[in-house]
Amino acid sequence: MNPSTNLTITNADHRKLRDHLFPGDGLEAAAILLCARTPGPRVRLLVKQVLLVLHSACKERRSDYLVWPGSTIEEAIDLAEAEGLSLVLTHSHPGGLFGFSRHDDRSDLLTVPSLFQALGGLHGTAIMTPDGAMLARLYRQDLSPISVESVTVAGDDLTSRHWADRKFSLRPTAFTSEATQELGRLSACVIGVSGTGSLVAEQLARLGFGQVILIDFDKIEPRNLNRIVNSTLADAEAQRSKVVAFAEAVTSYRGKGSPCR
Repeated sequence: MNPSTNLTITNADHRKLRDHLFPGDGLEAAAILLCARTPGPRVRLLVKQVLLVLHSACKERRSDYLVWPGSTIEEAIDLAEAEGLSLVLTHSHPGGLFGFSRHDDRSDLLTVPSLFQALGGLHGTAIMTPDGAMLARLYRQDLSPISVESVTVAGDDLTSRHWADRKFSLRPTAFTSEATQELGRLSACVIGVSGTGSLVAEQLARLGFGQVILIDFDKIEPRNLNRIVNSTLADAEAQRSKVVAFAEAVTSYRGKGSPCR
């Protein structure tokens, strides 16, 4: 499993997708996610559009089997080509199987190559269970799979995350060892490490986030000492970078494997 691979979808699109994939008839349904890839080495796809496959357009729909219309995939390819997007072919598992079936594997080997021929890039497939949980995988052009560690559903207030290994299928209770383990898989970014930012970053580091990314180009000054957590007079006199001083402070209680950078 590649721990840096993630698929992110907004709460509104996730709700739209779930409503379509589970219309109440107990039969499989399908949709195509058109995704942009964030820059950098990390593989992270962001869903930009959900293209719904009409139930009536499917040649066959069963509780454990689905035949898609090729015209919908062609439409998705046309839309993706204009912006260089990745496609994630998605269908439901009404029976609740949180995994890819042997039929899914065979179907991918037949369908995914056509996406590479038309678009190149990186593409994949996903399934959703009735509770809204999603499991996704991507493919390299040689058809070797890349497991997606998590699917993130981003909302206005809270973000839920579906882990591929289902270790945290239920939200852990706050401040328990399970909660610490889940936070250890996540990264957080703090922009500005002064009065408010240093307090936030301190709590994130002590809560156990796997990585805390600090962004601040200022140096510590004497006037900052009353509000920047962990800052010292020596830091101000040396005009040390706020992020460097803070990261070293975290290292003092988290050890050399400090999550701050």
